[in-house]
Amino acid sequence: MNKNLKILAGIIIIILIIWGISSMNKKDSGNLNLENETIKIGLISPLSGPLAYLGEPILESFDLYYSENDNYEIIVEDGKCDTKTALSAGNKLIFTDKIDLLISGVCSNSTLTLEKIAKDNGILIFTPISASSKLSGVGEHFARISSPTSISSVKTAEVLKEKGFKNIVVMFENIEYPKGAKNDLVKSFEDENHKILSVESFGYGQTDLKTQALSATLKKPDAIIIFSISPTTANPLVNEIRTIDENIPIIGNEVFMSSQIIEKDVNQGVNFISYHHDAEGQKFSEFKNLFFKKYEKQIQQIYYGAAAYDLANLVDLSFKKCGLDNECISDYFYSLENFDGVSGKISINEDGDAERDFSLFKIEDKKYKLVQ
Repeated sequence: MNKNLKILAGIIIIILIIWGISSMNKKDSGNLNLENETIKIGLISPLSGPLAYLGEPILESFDLYYSENDNYEIIVEDGKCDTKTALSAGNKLIFTDKIDLLISGVCSNSTLTLEKIAKDNGILIFTPISASSKLSGVGEHFARISSPTSISSVKTAEVLKEKGFKNIVVMFENIEYPKGAKNDLVKSFEDENHKILSVESFGYGQTDLKTQALSATLKKPDAIIIFSISPTTANPLVNEIRTIDENIPIIGNEVFMSSQIIEKDVNQGVNFISYHHDAEGQKFSEFKNLFFKKYEKQIQQIYYGAAAYDLANLVDLSFKKCGLDNECISDYFYSLENFDGVSGKISINEDGDAERDFSLFKIEDKKYKLVQ
């Protein structure tokens, strides 16, 4: 063997050794046999505070999907809709529990914090309902099956104009998601024929809202638009507005489909704009029956629970297809088109956002129905 051949053979041997070591250290990927693996999923969701009404059914819906699958370990942390708490929980899940995937259950402020540490540590992060526009396009480590406020607020502006509302007041809870929705609506609504008379803010979880309600009604708007994040604020605000003027139209955001809101007498007749869905349809009925069979109670936030159940399903399907290959899982989510979930059709665009339809609903007889 001449000198050049010896050198070539040596290089090939070194490459094979390196490849072998790399293969030993690399997690299995592609068509993972889940029977031989336990996949750790970290779930951070508000289980205390004003947003627990959302965090609990999201947790229960994840548990409902995975309860009969021993291949998944769901490690749960209470994020409290607080960025510092969420950051601490995220660090624990990533560095102590060694999770394979992170789910941020609800709050946009928490999700914005968590996506950064997930990205820095090579962890994928998904969310069922966080809606801040700031999350759009943050990277392929992140995807959501909710739409950003930039989409929902455009739809809200369209509906308001179609209904003939030319002069409105916008009220928002001062936390990431409602604040972003307010900003996007201001951009979408105002033109030479449509004016926002004032923008009124109120604190996260604030319940004494007489001052804000009086200020809003004194402007004599065609309608008052409310971006709230929980019934804790939405219910007393509507009550204060109705006490001053019982006839002024009120249009809320998707929070108004919460059972704690639709069951209140003062909220009957209130409209809200949310993701297009049929709460009385077959898929929702089947989901409610599954939920009741497991927990022996009715689910309180049917749409949010359905969205969490859909995300759990998609995560499961992605692991079955890709194993622990993050790039493959990311590609799976980014290629979703018209996935037929319980919560509706799901397609994800190049920014990691779900492209969903929005509709106008009305609260009547302590239920809500589709208007358009």
